[in-house]
Amino acid sequence: MRGLVWVFLLMGGPGLVWAGSPAPAAGRFLVATTQLDGPVFRQTVVLLVAADETGAMGLVVNRPAPADRSGRGGSAEAARGLFIGGPVMAGSLFVLFRDDRTAGEIGVDAGHVVDDVFVTTSADRLEALVKDGLDPARVRVYAGYAGWGPGQLEGEIARGDWKVQAATGAEIFTDRVEALWERLAGPMAPLTARLYRPPASGR
Repeated sequence: MRGLVWVFLLMGGPGLVWAGSPAPAAGRFLVATTQLDGPVFRQTVVLLVAADETGAMGLVVNRPAPADRSGRGGSAEAARGLFIGGPVMAGSLFVLFRDDRTAGEIGVDAGHVVDDVFVTTSADRLEALVKDGLDPARVRVYAGYAGWGPGQLEGEIARGDWKVQAATGAEIFTDRVEALWERLAGPMAPLTARLYRPPASGR
């Protein structure tokens, strides 16, 4: 996880969340609501890989890269499924992969997200996955990520931009990504906002 740590370091602060809605956390989906109509996140599903009082980071899991982009050189070329993970650091690669081993057996260069899904930015790990065949049913590569500063994501949820719900490995690696948003979005019932204050860090 050392390669991931520096992109997770965001400063903390209060924010807003929807009453009755799950709090944003690693292993949960952010499902864009219909009011989020900008070109960057319209009809997106974002898998949160890190979220706490210091900020949040996620990968858009339902936006395959155009064919010309997925054919660029390097390890990404070997990935038969390259996705646009988000607008931040679009030249960097993030990998989600499924592995039946425990987090302790996986090693320090990958972090557990949910179920049997792990995330890594390690070039060595990616090369090993390439050598193993990079099965798109178990490995996906993302260019860039989505990031939020302290309280920013909570504010967007409170505004009604996102619906938070639990993620599963099967949904993340579905072979029908084009239908994922519509299936998860479902009815977008209005919710009541309340003030959210993250727990004290104790430091």
